[in-house]
Amino acid sequence: MANCPAGGQETAHHIINTGEGELRYLALSTNKSPEVVEFPDSGKYATLLLDAGGGANTLPQRTVGHIGQSVDYWEGE
Repeated sequence: MANCPAGGQETAHHIINTGEGELRYLALSTNKSPEVVEFPDSGKYATLLLDAGGGANTLPQRTVGHIGQSVDYWEGE
């Protein structure tokens, strides 16, 4: 059993199949919200907010972007 704790690049993890056959694995999560992940190889990040305070009918809010390419709060307003 592996543990993949949250953290920065020092705790980044991935699965590599070093065998001859097909790799199958089972991943379980606490699915805590909000979730923020970083993809060090591509320089991207992703966020997921499951419930924005609107109850069960609120759609998840997802964001994917490139690290370091932020915009000003008032841009487009």
